[in-house]
Amino acid sequence: MNDNGPDFDELLELHEQQKEKQKEKPKKEDEKWENARKLFPRVKYPWGVFPPKLRQCLEQLARSCATSATPLAGVALTIIASLLGRTVNVVAKRGWKVPLILWFIDIQPPGSGKTPPTNKLMGVLHRYQKQAEEECKKDREDWRRKPKNSRGPEPRARGYFITDLTVEGMRNDISGHGGTVCHLDEMSAFVNGMNQYKKSGTDGATWRTLWSGTPLRVVRATETYYIEGSRICLRDDDKLNYTTFAF
Repeated sequence: MNDNGPDFDELLELHEQQKEKQKEKPKKEDEKWENARKLFPRVKYPWGVFPPKLRQCLEQLARSCATSATPLAGVALTIIASLLGRTVNVVAKRGWKVPLILWFIDIQPPGSGKTPPTNKLMGVLHRYQKQAEEECKKDREDWRRKPKNSRGPEPRARGYFITDLTVEGMRNDISGHGGTVCHLDEMSAFVNGMNQYKKSGTDGATWRTLWSGTPLRVVRATETYYIEGSRICLRDDDKLNYTTFAF
């Protein structure tokens, strides 16, 4: 190198060195992924745990919608868990009961066929909800005909699924065995919508409590409410992304 800076040969040598460094970087990344594959090897889905008839139904549904059957198993288990509610607990060992609460998120690229088979599986809950709403409509009409001083609480339909859920509204929808499924189209909207009405809130902590199935007591400026025995199962589709949600 002279006083005027590096000459042509020196610049060429620096260029070659930079090219070698660029070659080394992908190798290091490949090594990281190789270690991850060794620690967490990819295995086949354990279809053997399902009753043969249920497995056949899910596989046939996947074929009819030209998609994979593997995510449908998670959707089906979430729906079943919501229907069982707190009538069933998982006993991990003696004295240790785990509530049957499942949160399932299916992350795939757009156009991979997530929505049609999921809507088919949710169809049974849609039918039950419609029936419950029709029966409750009759109960409300009878309730309105009663004198106001003897009406009691307004009848509400039993909830089988929810598509737009707030913690405040949930306390009025939990009934019976406490089971319901929160059916969402975008997980990102669910997470980003937390605390949307307040600058600093605790929606994340509240949802973690709901996931554990333990009693929830929320204190607001104007009211306090208590929720016990809830079994909120979460089922969601989302586009393929690598954003990490922490809440």
